[in-house]
Parts: sequence; structure tokens; C-alpha cells
Amino acid sequence: MGKRYAIPLILWVVIIGSFFLISSWIISSASGYRYNAQSGRFQKTSFLKIRTEPREATVLLQGKQVAVKTPWEAKRLFPGNYEIKIEKPGYHSFTKNVTIEPSQALILDHIVLFKEALGEKASAEEATILEKTGPPSDLYFQGGEIFSAEQLITRFSRDVLAAAWYPNKNYVVYQIDSEIRVVELDGSNDLKLVDLETKKPTKFSVSSSCELLFYQDGGITKKLALI
Repeated sequence: MGKRYAIPLILWVVIIGSFFLISSWIISSASGYRYNAQSGRFQKTSFLKIRTEPREATVLLQGKQVAVKTPWEAKRLFPGNYEIKIEKPGYHSFTKNVTIEPSQALILDHIVLFKEALGEKASAEEATILEKTGPPSDLYFQGGEIFSAEQLITRFSRDVLAAAWYPNKNYVVYQIDSEIRVVELDGSNDLKLVDLETKKPTKFSVSSSCELLFYQDGGITKKLALI
């Protein structure tokens, strides 16, 4: 008699156990939780979205490719520290370390990939754009520091000779020695754009379309493609 009822009893245990496991998983998923095999527990997930200019760039998360075309988003990402790297042929790569909290929706929508390009002589009409450009009224520099509205944006070990906003105001274009560079407001992704002939302060400006950098070099107005 015992053997006759052993198999059905085991089946009932498996069925009931599976029901509770599946129910728990459905409820947890609907509540934004996901099982983390590394920690051995359910964790509240997060949301990450990345948009770039230009689009269709490759996204690497923790060194692993997760997308071949931006924009890209991850809806059920475990919270934690992540290294994000974005690449596109012909452009400088973008790298950022972020910390994502549980239930956080992190949107990185100001990412600009700058072209690896060489400057060329600007036309007479384009040169007038630079001539009409004045210094920004809300951006200041002193020594190796750059300020906006009396708030420190970033600091360098060498003196800043000139500075201007990138139009989206998430980057600053600046001159140190004979280099024109661009940097994010948090000091990351500091890139050299131009090598100048002189270490003297020069005049430069980014077009309103964000596509071109105009600058003076050796008495000539030049332009550099940015995106």
C-alpha cells in the first residue's frame, strides 16, 4: 500500500512546490525584482538608457558588447558599479563609470562622440563666425580651474588659457598650452582636439549645430569637424 501511494504523493509535492516557485518568480518579476545567481537572492532591478550623438554606436558594459546601435536600453539591470564604453569607427571612444542604485532609472542622453579629424582652413564666410564670437558670459577660468556661476566645473594641473561652452553645456572646450581640448563637466572623457602652432591664448568657438570647431592658428582661421 505504501508503495502504491508514494509516487502520487511525490508528484503532488513537486507540483505544489513548482507552483509556489513559479508564483514567486512571477510576482517578483512584476514587482521589478530579478534573481541574481551571484548573490543567491532576488534583487530590485534598475533601468539604463544610452543615447549618443552620432547614433548607431557600439555599447560595451563591463567589457562585454551589449548593443551594436545606439540608442540602447536595459530594463532589468542589477544595481551596482558599471563601466560603460561606447565606440564608433572614426571617433574617439567614450568611457564612463557609473553606480546604479536599486529602482533607479539612469538616462545618459548627453553623450557626444567626437571625430578623429584634422583641421583645415575655413572659408572667408566661416571666418566671420569666429570674428563675431565673444567670450561666454557665464564661463570663467583662473589658473587651472574653470568655473560657471562661481561654481567649480573642473580643475587641471596646468593653466587654462581659454574656455568656451560646447552648445549642450555638458562639455567645455578649453585651451592648455598648445592644445585645444574638450572635457565633460565631471572631468571625465578629456580629449585633445587640436594641436596649435603656439602656446599663446587663441580664439575658438563651436558652431550652434555642434558640427564644427572654429579656431585661430598661426594667424589663420581653421575648422575642425566634431561629429
